[in-house]
Amino acid sequence: MARACCLTWLHMLFFRGTLQPNSYSVLRVVYAPKATGTFSCDSFSLSTAGGNKLLLTCQGTAAGPRLQLSSRVFAFGNVRAGQVPAPSKVLYLENCSDVPLTFEFLVEDSGVFRLTKSKGVLAPRCMTHTAVCFNGTAT
Repeated sequence: MARACCLTWLHMLFFRGTLQPNSYSVLRVVYAPKATGTFSCDSFSLSTAGGNKLLLTCQGTAAGPRLQLSSRVFAFGNVRAGQVPAPSKVLYLENCSDVPLTFEFLVEDSGVFRLTKSKGVLAPRCMTHTAVCFNGTAT
């Protein structure tokens, strides 16, 4: 029998059976949160025909993907308008989590900055890079 102490995404795969003296069985508890940052808590009541009652409490906080950038600022300095090739800097993106990470930079088509890779999916614990290009034009 399960009793929830708050809204949760925990569940236990129940079983019925008989345990022999000095033996054990494995109960599988699954935590599958639907949104990052949520806290879940559930209590499961285990009882025997002999009257032994135990309460198992499980709790967790859902963690989402975590992105780390190699730099947060790029200083291109003085650049001649229309310079070819356009000066660029490399930006490394690292997924520091155990789940896939989807990223997308919103870049204006006619803007002065361009990225060679503006969106994608990073596998868990992986890294990618993009070039940030400065396309200054004379006004």
